[in-house]
Amino acid sequence: MKIDFLNYPAGSTLVLPAGVFDYDDDEIIFPDITIRGQGMGRTVLRGHRLVNAIPQFHLHNTTLQDLTLEIPMLPRDDCTLVGFASQPRGSTPYSARIQRCELACPGWCSYYWADDNATSEATMPSLSIEDCLVRHGRWGLTCGNSGYGMNLNVERTTFIGNAAWMWAGGSVSDPVWGGVAAILFRGGHLKVTDCVTCLTGGPGADSAHAWTPRLLSITDNNGEHGTIFPPAGTTRIEVNGLRSWLFANGSTFVYDLDVSFIKPENLVVSAGNCAGSAPDGGLTFSPGPAMP
Repeated sequence: MKIDFLNYPAGSTLVLPAGVFDYDDDEIIFPDITIRGQGMGRTVLRGHRLVNAIPQFHLHNTTLQDLTLEIPMLPRDDCTLVGFASQPRGSTPYSARIQRCELACPGWCSYYWADDNATSEATMPSLSIEDCLVRHGRWGLTCGNSGYGMNLNVERTTFIGNAAWMWAGGSVSDPVWGGVAAILFRGGHLKVTDCVTCLTGGPGADSAHAWTPRLLSITDNNGEHGTIFPPAGTTRIEVNGLRSWLFANGSTFVYDLDVSFIKPENLVVSAGNCAGSAPDGGLTFSPGPAMP
């Protein structure tokens, strides 16, 4: 089954039945509508597109509820499941919500790029992810930018990441590209509330990379790849309630928070009610409870 979502008018709600909607390697655009399924694992939108940093499913001002988005969890090359579509310069920034959904992809589970269209805090695109399950090989949520960044709100969401789901796709435990991270964030506002991460590093599916498991990877990329540093004080990270289990599995280092490439004067971090392993980046984590 396939549905052309562009046939539905802005502001409408599309309720999908249970079943699998298979989109091969097509790029699918979700317009300014609400798409509601019958629950995780019951309504499944499945793709097979193997492309680096170009999502198969593109969000606009979209709300996704009660469904699964997936690229089958088989070891494979770079693939990207869902993210923002390109936005015309000067247009109103996109704002999307993903609620009670499962996102599953062996590569980049979600990818969002705030380009230089975001020239101020008011023009940053926004995404809220609530009560979701994110299963990923490389990165769960990837938020890059060459401008101010984006607003990302993540609530009551569980991340399960494992290097074994991913083929080569980064330097060996490289602080910019390597690693298995729940969230990679490059500028803007990030708020994490009552979330769980369970990340397994070690060799990838091709055994060529010993990837470091990271709770959060926060980097301005040290100016590489055209990234523009957001002005001082505009990158804000707030973490309220976080449980993390990190498994090195042969990788060299284990970090909870990698801030090795961020300019310290550009970052404000606050954290509370957090537990995990191996403190880093100036945050203190107390021993956490047993893994659920």
